[in-house]
Amino acid sequence: MKFRLLVPLLALLYLLTACVAQPSTTPVTEPVTDAAAPAPVAEPAPLRIVTSFQIDSLDPVEDGFWMPEFGVAEMLMQFREDGQFHPWLLESLENTDHLTWKMTLRAGLTFQNGNPVDAAAVLACITRQMALSGVARRAVE
Repeated sequence: MKFRLLVPLLALLYLLTACVAQPSTTPVTEPVTDAAAPAPVAEPAPLRIVTSFQIDSLDPVEDGFWMPEFGVAEMLMQFREDGQFHPWLLESLENTDHLTWKMTLRAGLTFQNGNPVDAAAVLACITRQMALSGVARRAVE
């Protein structure tokens, strides 16, 4: 049964990869420029994400649950196959009373721009989510 599903899924995956834009094989000739002039900066290629469903937004407030799946965000905790949450960006998580959690971040974490992932950054993210997302507010009620 599983093998019957695997072949069509692999074929679909092959077809989907054919839909992604391929780089041009046409040789590019560099224009002759003055040695003192700065070299032109090439525009980065657009990011293409292929899914089997429509994505309306990558706004982390509205649809932030996509971010870890697409590799552009990490979670403080990770839910694993054993049905438990495990520290991911956190070194530890301790429930000190029925309303208080003590989170200890792993050392040396940074954002893509090199800024540290510290308590202030995590608090700013949580505060922003709570202010802008009804779903986040309802999750802690």
